[in-house]
Amino acid sequence: MTAVLEVNEAKVLATGCGVSWWLDYRSRFERIERIKILTASIGGDRVEVVCDDREHAEWLRGQAVSKGVPRSALKVRVQR
Repeated sequence: MTAVLEVNEAKVLATGCGVSWWLDYRSRFERIERIKILTASIGGDRVEVVCDDREHAEWLRGQAVSKGVPRSALKVRVQR
């Protein structure tokens, strides 16, 4: 099963916390097609980061939170 980390960029950008880390991460992972835009918005997209499994998605969420990204902007989902 594949897992994803859903990121609500509007929440990240609105708080100003973890923005530089997230934007750097997103730009690197868009190049290898691990970012999928769910909803495009001027205020910030809602995106999925494709992960190898649930453990990877939870690890990535922990990394994002440790860099200042609000936990409320992040959601781990398992896709079947």
